[in-house]
Amino acid sequence: MHTQIFQRTSLGQAATCGRFALDPQALHLLMRFNGFTALEYLGQTGEDVAAFQRIAQQLLDQGLIEHVGEDPQVESPSGMGSCWGYLDQLVPA
Repeated sequence: MHTQIFQRTSLGQAATCGRFALDPQALHLLMRFNGFTALEYLGQTGEDVAAFQRIAQQLLDQGLIEHVGEDPQVESPSGMGSCWGYLDQLVPA
């Protein structure tokens, strides 16, 4: 689940507007899903990864988010796991 990309469903979008009872942690995470960013990058430093994934699974089970793809997991030269480092290779020298 860590490398999966999710987006809010229409029900999830309504939940961000207060139309669904969610605890503050779940609501905060729900607001982060954008359909482009893998789950592993949505977490913030210091967050409990297991709890973060458990909340994401609950949102998925409730139909508030849906799976839209996988992060390609391209390794950058720095080893950070981001493909942003490769942008320099696209610019002619």
